[in-house]
Amino acid sequence: MTTSGAPDLDAITVANNADWPPESFAVTGTDGVAVDFTAGTVRMQLRKTADAATAYLDLQSPADGIAIATDGTSFTIAPNATLMSGVPAGSYIRDVLFVRDTETIFIGRGDVTVVQGITR
Repeated sequence: MTTSGAPDLDAITVANNADWPPESFAVTGTDGVAVDFTAGTVRMQLRKTADAATAYLDLQSPADGIAIATDGTSFTIAPNATLMSGVPAGSYIRDVLFVRDTETIFIGRGDVTVVQGITR
């Protein structure tokens, strides 16, 4: 399957003392059919660089900050404040993949700025 649309995710700024603002995504294949996310796993990792050994966030549906919509046509990324508390302030990159059976689909990639939370 090939997905349509640009592989760039919007840049986002989040705090490490709060919930990540929910981001919802629906993906359509080049055939115009919506991807059924119930048939696999959506994953996202947050790293300083693409080659960095440490993943500061390692999210995977159906838990860990990624939820699949009931109808399976979209997913939402929204790690909570507990997950975010382990991420130091700084600049990061992320990518999102959809994995099912032997197929891995690249959903997109983008920049993330994590600011130091003040209120505790």
